[in-house]
Amino acid sequence: MSSMKSTICALAVVAVIALATMSVSSTAQTRLSVINLGPTGPAATATAVNDDYQVTGTWLDSSYASHGFFWQPGLTAQNLTNALELNGINNLGILAGQLSSSGSKAQFWYPTSPYSGVFTAGTPFASPSNLTGVGDDLVFCGWEGATQTPFWSATNATFTIVDYSYGSSPGTALAIMPAFDAMVGYSGSGNASAAAWWPYGNGTTEALSVVTGFGSPSAVTAVDAGFDMVGYATSTTFPNPVRPMAFSVNSTSTNMGLLPHTYTGEALAINGPTGMIGGYCGTEATVWYPSGGNYAYFNPTDLNTLTGPTSQWHLQSVTGINDYGAFVGAGLFGQKHVAYLAIPVTLSGLTLSSNQVVGTTSVTGTVTIGSPAPFDMTVSLSSFLANATFTNGSHSSSVVIAQGTTDADFQLNVANPSVRSEAYIRANYGGWDVYSKLVSLP
Repeated sequence: MSSMKSTICALAVVAVIALATMSVSSTAQTRLSVINLGPTGPAATATAVNDDYQVTGTWLDSSYASHGFFWQPGLTAQNLTNALELNGINNLGILAGQLSSSGSKAQFWYPTSPYSGVFTAGTPFASPSNLTGVGDDLVFCGWEGATQTPFWSATNATFTIVDYSYGSSPGTALAIMPAFDAMVGYSGSGNASAAAWWPYGNGTTEALSVVTGFGSPSAVTAVDAGFDMVGYATSTTFPNPVRPMAFSVNSTSTNMGLLPHTYTGEALAINGPTGMIGGYCGTEATVWYPSGGNYAYFNPTDLNTLTGPTSQWHLQSVTGINDYGAFVGAGLFGQKHVAYLAIPVTLSGLTLSSNQVVGTTSVTGTVTIGSPAPFDMTVSLSSFLANATFTNGSHSSSVVIAQGTTDADFQLNVANPSVRSEAYIRANYGGWDVYSKLVSLP
Protein backbone atom coordinates (compact mmCIF):
# COMPACT_ATOMS: atom_id res chain seq x y z
CA MET A 1 0.00 0.00 0.00
CA SER A 2 2.82 2.44 0.85
CA SER A 3 4.43 2.11 -2.58
CA MET A 4 1.07 2.83 -4.18
CA LYS A 5 0.71 6.00 -2.14
CA SER A 6 4.19 7.14 -3.08
CA THR A 7 3.05 6.87 -6.67
CA ILE A 8 0.03 9.00 -5.81
CA CYS A 9 2.17 11.80 -4.47
CA ALA A 10 4.44 11.62 -7.51
CA LEU A 11 1.37 11.77 -9.73
CA ALA A 12 0.45 15.17 -8.33
CA VAL A 13 3.72 16.55 -9.69
CA VAL A 14 3.31 15.20 -13.23
CA ALA A 15 -0.45 15.54 -13.60
CA VAL A 16 -0.23 18.82 -15.48
CA ILE A 17 1.98 17.14 -18.08
CA ALA A 18 -0.55 14.32 -18.37
CA LEU A 19 -3.33 16.81 -18.97
CA ALA A 20 -1.44 18.40 -21.85
CA THR A 21 -0.20 15.24 -23.56
CA MET A 22 -3.15 12.86 -23.24
CA SER A 23 -4.27 11.59 -26.65
CA VAL A 24 -8.03 11.59 -27.15
CA SER A 25 -10.48 11.43 -30.00
CA SER A 26 -12.25 14.66 -30.89
CA THR A 27 -14.76 13.03 -33.24
CA ALA A 28 -18.22 12.43 -31.82
CA GLN A 29 -20.01 9.14 -32.26
CA THR A 30 -22.42 9.56 -35.17
CA ARG A 31 -25.29 7.46 -33.78
CA LEU A 32 -26.42 6.01 -30.46
CA SER A 33 -28.91 3.28 -29.61
CA VAL A 34 -30.78 4.12 -26.40
CA ILE A 35 -32.05 1.45 -24.01
CA ASN A 36 -34.77 2.02 -21.40
CA LEU A 37 -33.46 0.52 -18.15
CA GLY A 38 -36.93 0.18 -16.65
CA PRO A 39 -37.52 2.05 -13.39
CA THR A 40 -39.88 4.99 -13.87
CA GLY A 41 -41.35 7.49 -11.43
CA PRO A 42 -41.09 11.14 -10.42
CA ALA A 43 -37.32 10.84 -10.95
CA ALA A 44 -34.91 8.18 -12.18
CA THR A 45 -31.26 8.23 -13.16
CA ALA A 46 -28.54 5.74 -13.94
CA THR A 47 -25.46 6.79 -11.97
CA ALA A 48 -22.64 4.56 -13.26
CA VAL A 49 -21.79 1.93 -15.88
CA ASN A 50 -18.86 -0.49 -15.97
CA ASP A 51 -17.11 -2.13 -18.91
CA ASP A 52 -19.49 -5.12 -18.78
CA TYR A 53 -22.43 -2.70 -19.30
CA GLN A 54 -23.69 -3.31 -15.77
CA VAL A 55 -25.49 -0.22 -14.47
CA THR A 56 -26.41 1.23 -11.08
CA GLY A 57 -28.94 3.94 -10.41
CA THR A 58 -31.55 5.49 -8.16
CA TRP A 59 -35.24 6.18 -8.72
CA LEU A 60 -38.26 7.50 -6.84
CA ASP A 61 -41.53 5.59 -6.72
CA SER A 62 -44.99 7.20 -6.77
CA SER A 63 -44.70 7.83 -3.01
CA TYR A 64 -41.34 9.55 -3.59
CA ALA A 65 -39.51 6.77 -1.74
CA SER A 66 -35.95 6.32 -3.02
CA HIS A 67 -34.63 2.96 -4.30
CA GLY A 68 -31.23 1.88 -5.58
CA PHE A 69 -31.40 -0.36 -8.67
CA PHE A 70 -29.07 -2.63 -10.64
CA TRP A 71 -29.33 -3.55 -14.33
CA GLN A 72 -27.30 -5.77 -16.61
CA PRO A 73 -27.86 -7.11 -20.14
CA GLY A 74 -30.34 -9.96 -20.10
CA LEU A 75 -31.77 -9.10 -16.68
CA THR A 76 -34.66 -6.82 -15.76
CA ALA A 77 -33.69 -3.90 -13.53
CA GLN A 78 -33.99 -4.89 -9.87
CA ASN A 79 -34.15 -2.96 -6.62
CA LEU A 80 -31.52 -3.92 -4.06
CA THR A 81 -33.02 -4.70 -0.67
CA ASN A 82 -32.69 -1.73 1.71
CA ALA A 83 -30.70 0.31 -0.84
CA LEU A 84 -31.67 3.98 -0.57
CA GLU A 85 -29.41 4.87 -3.50
CA LEU A 86 -26.67 3.31 -5.60
CA ASN A 87 -23.91 5.65 -6.74
CA GLY A 88 -21.18 3.51 -8.26
CA ILE A 89 -20.09 0.17 -9.71
CA ASN A 90 -16.63 -1.11 -10.58
CA ASN A 91 -15.51 -3.65 -13.18
CA LEU A 92 -15.83 -6.45 -10.60
CA GLY A 93 -19.53 -5.72 -10.25
CA ILE A 94 -19.21 -4.29 -6.72
CA LEU A 95 -21.82 -1.66 -5.88
CA ALA A 96 -21.49 1.43 -3.66
CA GLY A 97 -24.33 3.39 -2.10
CA GLN A 98 -26.38 3.98 1.01
CA LEU A 99 -28.78 1.93 3.13
CA SER A 100 -32.37 3.05 3.61
CA SER A 101 -32.42 1.48 7.08
CA SER A 102 -30.17 1.62 10.15
CA GLY A 103 -29.66 5.38 10.05
CA SER A 104 -28.69 5.89 6.39
CA LYS A 105 -25.30 4.18 6.54
CA ALA A 106 -22.79 3.84 3.71
CA GLN A 107 -22.96 0.34 2.26
CA PHE A 108 -21.35 -1.78 -0.44
CA TRP A 109 -22.61 -4.96 -2.09
CA TYR A 110 -20.63 -7.65 -3.91
CA PRO A 111 -21.97 -10.30 -6.36
CA THR A 112 -22.35 -13.81 -4.96
CA SER A 113 -21.07 -15.01 -8.34
CA PRO A 114 -20.14 -13.05 -11.48
CA TYR A 115 -23.10 -11.75 -13.53
CA SER A 116 -25.61 -13.56 -11.31
CA GLY A 117 -27.48 -10.38 -10.40
CA VAL A 118 -27.50 -11.62 -6.79
CA PHE A 119 -25.59 -9.58 -4.22
CA THR A 120 -24.29 -9.94 -0.66
CA ALA A 121 -24.14 -6.85 1.54
CA GLY A 122 -20.84 -5.93 3.16
CA THR A 123 -20.55 -4.53 6.67
CA PRO A 124 -22.26 -1.12 6.91
CA PHE A 125 -20.16 1.92 7.75
CA ALA A 126 -20.86 4.36 10.60
CA SER A 127 -24.04 6.44 10.54
CA PRO A 128 -24.74 8.83 8.88
CA SER A 129 -22.56 8.18 5.83
CA ASN A 130 -22.67 7.43 2.12
CA LEU A 131 -20.47 5.70 -0.47
CA THR A 132 -20.21 7.72 -3.68
CA GLY A 133 -17.65 5.68 -5.65
CA VAL A 134 -15.71 2.41 -5.83
CA GLY A 135 -12.47 1.52 -7.60
CA ASP A 136 -11.40 -1.78 -9.16
CA ASP A 137 -8.91 -2.28 -6.31
CA LEU A 138 -11.72 -2.43 -3.71
CA VAL A 139 -11.24 1.15 -2.56
CA PHE A 140 -14.29 3.29 -1.75
CA CYS A 141 -14.91 7.00 -1.23
CA GLY A 142 -17.71 8.96 0.34
CA TRP A 143 -18.62 11.07 3.36
CA GLU A 144 -19.48 10.47 6.99
CA GLY A 145 -20.80 12.32 10.01
CA ALA A 146 -23.19 15.17 10.56
CA THR A 147 -20.72 17.61 8.99
CA GLN A 148 -20.05 15.30 6.01
CA THR A 149 -16.30 14.72 6.34
CA PRO A 150 -14.78 13.07 3.22
CA PHE A 151 -13.33 9.60 3.66
CA TRP A 152 -11.40 6.91 1.80
CA SER A 153 -11.63 3.22 2.67
CA ALA A 154 -10.12 -0.03 1.41
CA THR A 155 -11.18 -3.65 1.81
CA ASN A 156 -9.35 -6.92 1.22
CA ALA A 157 -10.41 -9.84 -0.97
CA THR A 158 -12.84 -11.04 1.71
CA PHE A 159 -14.47 -7.57 1.83
CA THR A 160 -13.15 -6.69 5.29
CA ILE A 161 -12.24 -3.04 5.83
CA VAL A 162 -8.44 -2.89 6.25
CA ASP A 163 -7.60 0.79 5.72
CA TYR A 164 -9.37 4.05 6.40
CA SER A 165 -8.55 7.73 5.95
CA TYR A 166 -10.62 10.83 6.51
CA GLY A 167 -10.41 14.56 6.05
CA SER A 168 -9.88 17.03 8.86
CA SER A 169 -12.55 19.48 7.69
CA PRO A 170 -16.08 19.31 6.26
CA GLY A 171 -16.50 18.24 2.65
CA THR A 172 -17.69 15.44 0.43
CA ALA A 173 -15.84 13.00 -1.81
CA LEU A 174 -17.94 12.54 -4.97
CA ALA A 175 -15.77 10.18 -7.03
CA ILE A 176 -12.62 8.09 -6.85
CA MET A 177 -9.80 7.85 -9.36
CA PRO A 178 -9.74 4.59 -11.38
CA ALA A 179 -6.18 4.05 -10.09
CA PHE A 180 -4.04 5.39 -7.22
CA ASP A 181 -7.11 5.91 -5.01
CA ALA A 182 -7.28 9.69 -5.18
CA MET A 183 -10.66 11.26 -4.41
CA VAL A 184 -12.38 14.35 -5.77
CA GLY A 185 -15.30 16.42 -4.57
CA TYR A 186 -15.57 19.63 -2.59
CA SER A 187 -14.07 20.96 0.64
CA GLY A 188 -15.97 23.04 3.16
CA SER A 189 -19.65 23.75 3.59
CA GLY A 190 -21.84 26.52 2.25
CA ASN A 191 -19.64 28.14 -0.42
CA ALA A 192 -17.56 25.00 -0.80
CA SER A 193 -14.54 24.74 -3.10
CA ALA A 194 -13.62 22.01 -5.58
CA ALA A 195 -11.02 19.71 -4.07
CA ALA A 196 -8.93 16.59 -4.66
CA TRP A 197 -7.49 14.38 -1.93
CA TRP A 198 -5.06 11.50 -1.83
CA PRO A 199 -3.90 9.37 1.13
CA TYR A 200 -0.30 9.49 2.33
CA GLY A 201 1.68 8.10 5.25
CA ASN A 202 1.65 4.66 6.86
CA GLY A 203 -0.64 2.82 9.17
CA THR A 204 -4.31 1.99 9.15
CA THR A 205 -5.45 5.61 9.46
CA GLU A 206 -3.70 8.08 7.19
CA ALA A 207 -4.00 11.76 6.48
CA LEU A 208 -5.51 13.10 3.27
CA SER A 209 -3.51 15.63 1.29
CA VAL A 210 -5.84 18.12 -0.36
CA VAL A 211 -5.63 20.39 -3.40
CA THR A 212 -8.01 23.36 -3.30
CA GLY A 213 -8.00 26.98 -4.47
CA PHE A 214 -10.36 26.59 -7.42
CA GLY A 215 -12.73 29.26 -6.18
CA SER A 216 -16.17 28.73 -4.70
CA PRO A 217 -18.80 27.55 -4.90
CA SER A 218 -17.40 24.73 -7.04
CA ALA A 219 -16.96 20.94 -7.04
CA VAL A 220 -15.03 18.23 -8.84
CA THR A 221 -17.51 15.51 -9.79
CA ALA A 222 -15.32 13.04 -11.73
CA VAL A 223 -11.67 12.14 -12.33
CA ASP A 224 -9.90 9.78 -14.73
CA ALA A 225 -6.68 7.78 -14.41
CA GLY A 226 -4.66 10.68 -15.83
CA PHE A 227 -5.89 13.02 -13.07
CA ASP A 228 -8.06 14.91 -15.56
CA MET A 229 -10.83 16.37 -13.40
CA VAL A 230 -14.19 17.89 -14.30
CA GLY A 231 -17.09 19.41 -12.42
CA TYR A 232 -18.74 22.79 -12.10
CA ALA A 233 -18.31 26.28 -10.72
CA THR A 234 -20.93 28.81 -9.77
CA SER A 235 -20.80 32.47 -10.73
CA THR A 236 -22.89 35.43 -9.67
CA THR A 237 -22.52 36.85 -13.18
CA PHE A 238 -25.56 36.48 -15.46
CA PRO A 239 -26.26 34.59 -17.72
CA ASN A 240 -24.05 31.62 -16.74
CA PRO A 241 -24.67 30.93 -13.03
CA VAL A 242 -23.36 27.34 -13.12
CA ARG A 243 -20.67 26.42 -15.64
CA PRO A 244 -19.11 23.07 -16.60
CA MET A 245 -15.43 23.13 -15.69
CA ALA A 246 -12.20 21.20 -16.19
CA PHE A 247 -9.73 21.31 -13.29
CA SER A 248 -6.02 20.53 -12.85
CA VAL A 249 -3.96 19.80 -9.74
CA ASN A 250 -2.21 23.18 -9.90
CA SER A 251 -5.54 24.76 -8.88
CA THR A 252 -6.40 26.09 -12.33
CA SER A 253 -9.74 25.64 -14.04
CA THR A 254 -11.19 26.02 -17.54
CA ASN A 255 -14.75 26.85 -18.55
CA MET A 256 -15.72 24.06 -20.97
CA GLY A 257 -18.51 26.01 -22.61
CA LEU A 258 -22.24 25.51 -23.05
CA LEU A 259 -24.52 24.45 -25.86
CA PRO A 260 -26.14 27.31 -27.78
CA HIS A 261 -29.22 28.77 -26.09
CA THR A 262 -28.40 27.19 -22.71
CA TYR A 263 -27.38 29.15 -19.64
CA THR A 264 -26.26 26.59 -17.08
CA GLY A 265 -24.47 23.25 -17.04
CA GLU A 266 -22.29 20.78 -15.16
CA ALA A 267 -19.74 18.14 -16.13
CA LEU A 268 -20.55 14.92 -14.25
CA ALA A 269 -18.47 12.15 -15.84
CA ILE A 270 -15.12 11.67 -17.57
CA ASN A 271 -13.51 8.72 -19.33
CA GLY A 272 -9.84 8.93 -20.26
CA PRO A 273 -9.67 6.06 -22.81
CA THR A 274 -12.52 7.52 -24.88
CA GLY A 275 -11.59 11.17 -24.31
CA MET A 276 -15.19 12.04 -23.48
CA ILE A 277 -16.71 14.16 -20.75
CA GLY A 278 -20.41 13.94 -19.93
CA GLY A 279 -22.92 16.13 -18.14
CA TYR A 280 -25.69 18.50 -19.11
CA CYS A 281 -26.38 21.95 -20.51
CA GLY A 282 -29.81 23.26 -19.61
CA THR A 283 -32.04 20.20 -20.03
CA GLU A 284 -29.88 18.52 -22.69
CA ALA A 285 -27.52 15.59 -22.06
CA THR A 286 -24.15 16.84 -23.25
CA VAL A 287 -20.79 15.36 -24.18
CA TRP A 288 -17.63 17.44 -24.46
CA TYR A 289 -14.69 16.35 -26.61
CA PRO A 290 -11.32 17.98 -25.85
CA SER A 291 -10.30 19.65 -29.11
CA GLY A 292 -7.25 17.87 -30.54
CA GLY A 293 -6.60 16.25 -27.15
CA ASN A 294 -6.15 19.68 -25.53
CA TYR A 295 -7.98 19.95 -22.22
CA ALA A 296 -8.11 23.74 -22.55
CA TYR A 297 -10.49 23.68 -25.57
CA PHE A 298 -13.74 21.75 -25.74
CA ASN A 299 -16.47 20.94 -28.24
CA PRO A 300 -19.88 20.38 -26.59
CA THR A 301 -22.34 18.04 -28.36
CA ASP A 302 -26.04 17.56 -27.57
CA LEU A 303 -26.47 13.80 -27.14
CA ASN A 304 -30.03 14.06 -28.45
CA THR A 305 -28.65 14.86 -31.92
CA LEU A 306 -27.10 11.37 -31.99
CA THR A 307 -30.24 9.38 -31.16
CA GLY A 308 -32.66 7.79 -33.61
CA PRO A 309 -35.70 9.54 -35.10
CA THR A 310 -38.08 6.97 -33.57
CA SER A 311 -36.46 6.82 -30.12
CA GLN A 312 -39.07 8.96 -28.26
CA TRP A 313 -36.20 9.98 -25.99
CA HIS A 314 -35.16 13.31 -24.54
CA LEU A 315 -31.83 12.62 -22.83
CA GLN A 316 -31.29 15.11 -20.01
CA SER A 317 -27.93 14.23 -18.45
CA VAL A 318 -24.85 12.03 -18.72
CA THR A 319 -23.67 10.72 -15.35
CA GLY A 320 -21.38 7.87 -16.41
CA ILE A 321 -19.24 6.71 -19.37
CA ASN A 322 -17.51 3.35 -19.75
CA ASP A 323 -14.32 2.54 -21.69
CA TYR A 324 -16.34 1.57 -24.79
CA GLY A 325 -18.16 4.88 -25.14
CA ALA A 326 -21.45 3.86 -23.54
CA PHE A 327 -23.33 6.56 -21.63
CA VAL A 328 -25.81 6.39 -18.76
CA GLY A 329 -27.93 9.08 -17.15
CA ALA A 330 -31.44 10.46 -16.82
CA GLY A 331 -33.98 11.14 -19.53
CA LEU A 332 -37.59 11.33 -20.58
CA PHE A 333 -39.14 8.50 -22.58
CA GLY A 334 -42.65 9.28 -23.74
CA GLN A 335 -42.73 12.03 -21.09
CA LYS A 336 -41.87 9.57 -18.31
CA HIS A 337 -38.74 9.93 -16.17
CA VAL A 338 -36.50 6.92 -16.78
CA ALA A 339 -32.87 5.88 -16.58
CA TYR A 340 -31.10 5.06 -19.85
CA LEU A 341 -28.08 3.32 -21.36
CA ALA A 342 -26.86 4.61 -24.73
CA ILE A 343 -24.41 2.55 -26.78
CA PRO A 344 -22.51 3.55 -29.95
CA VAL A 345 -23.82 0.51 -31.85
CA THR A 346 -26.77 0.90 -34.25
CA LEU A 347 -28.58 -0.99 -36.99
CA SER A 348 -26.91 -0.64 -40.37
CA GLY A 349 -29.02 -2.82 -42.68
CA LEU A 350 -31.80 -5.31 -43.35
CA THR A 351 -31.53 -7.63 -46.35
CA LEU A 352 -33.81 -10.37 -47.70
CA SER A 353 -32.72 -13.48 -49.59
CA SER A 354 -35.21 -12.39 -52.24
CA ASN A 355 -37.11 -9.13 -52.56
CA GLN A 356 -39.67 -10.65 -54.95
CA VAL A 357 -41.28 -14.05 -54.48
CA VAL A 358 -44.00 -16.09 -56.21
CA GLY A 359 -46.66 -18.17 -54.49
CA THR A 360 -46.24 -19.82 -51.12
CA THR A 361 -42.61 -19.74 -50.02
CA SER A 362 -40.24 -18.60 -47.33
CA VAL A 363 -37.67 -15.80 -47.22
CA THR A 364 -34.58 -15.44 -45.04
CA GLY A 365 -33.84 -12.00 -43.66
CA THR A 366 -30.58 -10.72 -42.16
CA VAL A 367 -30.27 -7.84 -39.71
CA THR A 368 -26.85 -6.16 -39.51
CA ILE A 369 -25.25 -3.75 -37.04
CA GLY A 370 -22.26 -1.49 -37.65
CA SER A 371 -19.89 -3.06 -35.09
CA PRO A 372 -19.81 -6.19 -32.91
CA ALA A 373 -22.62 -6.38 -30.38
CA PRO A 374 -21.39 -5.48 -26.86
CA PHE A 375 -23.98 -7.89 -25.46
CA ASP A 376 -26.90 -9.93 -26.83
CA MET A 377 -29.07 -7.36 -28.64
CA THR A 378 -32.76 -8.19 -29.14
CA VAL A 379 -33.95 -6.53 -32.36
CA SER A 380 -37.68 -5.99 -32.94
CA LEU A 381 -39.11 -7.14 -36.29
CA SER A 382 -42.31 -6.08 -38.08
CA SER A 383 -43.92 -7.26 -41.31
CA PHE A 384 -46.29 -4.86 -43.05
CA LEU A 385 -47.11 -7.41 -45.76
CA ALA A 386 -50.45 -9.02 -44.95
CA ASN A 387 -49.51 -12.49 -46.27
CA ALA A 388 -45.98 -12.54 -44.77
CA THR A 389 -45.58 -13.61 -41.13
CA PHE A 390 -42.68 -14.68 -38.97
CA THR A 391 -42.20 -18.21 -37.68
CA ASN A 392 -44.33 -17.39 -34.63
CA GLY A 393 -47.30 -16.82 -36.95
CA SER A 394 -47.42 -13.11 -36.17
CA HIS A 395 -46.56 -9.92 -38.03
CA SER A 396 -44.20 -8.97 -35.19
CA SER A 397 -41.26 -10.86 -33.76
CA SER A 398 -37.66 -10.39 -32.68
CA VAL A 399 -34.20 -11.74 -33.37
CA VAL A 400 -31.08 -11.74 -31.18
CA ILE A 401 -27.72 -10.52 -32.46
CA ALA A 402 -25.33 -12.44 -30.23
CA GLN A 403 -22.56 -10.72 -28.31
CA GLY A 404 -19.47 -10.25 -30.44
CA THR A 405 -21.29 -10.74 -33.75
CA THR A 406 -22.65 -8.25 -36.28
CA ASP A 407 -25.73 -9.95 -37.77
CA ALA A 408 -28.55 -12.40 -37.22
CA ASP A 409 -30.98 -14.25 -39.53
CA PHE A 410 -34.74 -14.68 -39.32
CA GLN A 411 -37.39 -16.35 -41.49
CA LEU A 412 -40.56 -15.04 -43.11
CA ASN A 413 -43.31 -17.38 -44.28
CA VAL A 414 -45.15 -15.99 -47.32
CA ALA A 415 -48.61 -17.28 -48.27
CA ASN A 416 -49.82 -17.24 -51.90
CA PRO A 417 -51.60 -13.90 -52.46
CA SER A 418 -54.70 -13.44 -54.62
CA VAL A 419 -53.19 -10.31 -56.18
CA ARG A 420 -49.79 -8.71 -56.38
CA SER A 421 -48.88 -7.05 -53.08
CA GLU A 422 -45.87 -5.34 -51.66
CA ALA A 423 -44.86 -3.82 -48.32
CA TYR A 424 -41.85 -3.29 -46.08
CA ILE A 425 -40.21 -5.49 -43.50
CA ARG A 426 -38.79 -3.42 -40.61
CA ALA A 427 -36.18 -3.99 -37.91
CA ASN A 428 -35.90 -1.64 -34.91
CA TYR A 429 -33.38 -1.28 -32.12
CA GLY A 430 -32.72 1.60 -29.75
CA GLY A 431 -34.68 4.15 -31.76
CA TRP A 432 -33.30 3.27 -35.20
CA ASP A 433 -35.23 1.57 -38.05
CA VAL A 434 -34.02 -0.24 -41.14
CA TYR A 435 -36.32 -1.49 -43.92
CA SER A 436 -36.39 -3.83 -46.87
CA LYS A 437 -39.22 -4.07 -49.43
CA LEU A 438 -40.82 -7.45 -50.21
CA VAL A 439 -42.97 -8.01 -53.33
CA SER A 440 -45.33 -11.03 -53.33
CA LEU A 441 -46.79 -12.36 -56.62
CA PRO A 442 -49.57 -14.99 -57.02
